Amino acid sequence: MNDMQAFASGVYSFGTVSSRSLSGMQPDSATHSITPDGSKFFTDCDGDIIYAQYASGAIVSKQSKHIAVRTADGDYWMGNFEGRWFRVD
Repeated sequence: MNDMQAFASGVYSFGTVSSRSLSGMQPDSATHSITPDGSKFFTDCDGDIIYAQYASGAIVSKQSKHIAVRTADGDYWMGNFEGRWFRVD
């Protein structure tokens, strides 16, 4: 098994992918700000961005063990904090 397959199987084994949408991952209680172009950035108590919804339609969601991304073109990616990325679709 190559590194990308191992990474992908590791992500899926966490049970973190439950639908083909990242919109439901938007934090409810996190502090957020809205930029002039309409992009939303949600931060945790340390001020780190944990969720970003860009005006272009792109979404970035930072989880405890991975980062989930939906590009403005509708592609889905999963990444880890070691810089490895896997395209979901």
